[in-house]
Amino acid sequence: MRSTGAVPEEFFVPGSTYVLGHGFTAPEDVRYFLVEHVMRHPERGIWRAVGWERTSLPEASWHGGFHDEDEFKDWTARLPDDPCTCVTHCDQDPATACSLSGIRHVHPALPGRPGAYGPCPEHPDAPGDH
Repeated sequence: MRSTGAVPEEFFVPGSTYVLGHGFTAPEDVRYFLVEHVMRHPERGIWRAVGWERTSLPEASWHGGFHDEDEFKDWTARLPDDPCTCVTHCDQDPATACSLSGIRHVHPALPGRPGAYGPCPEHPDAPGDH
């Protein structure tokens, strides 16, 4: 497939973060993609977004990644003002498992893992260990 013209309107936007997966997916299967820039592949002619990618596991590191225009439909833009920090599935790791896994809930903030857990500003009445 060879694209022509300008970058499609329905494509990754530099400076934006996208998510693949959702709260009902294991954290290691949810992926984040932070777009640095968009360019055209020199041989195939398709649009390619290049940036940084990681899973939603708290200890996951960012690594380089890219996605082509035929992959865009699977990703969802993550709104920067989305304040939800609730956890849905905490039972992937026995150290964080609790009886509330499977429903939206919170855990106390963990030192060394900023933003991983803690009170949820969007859902202040979420059950859990406040």
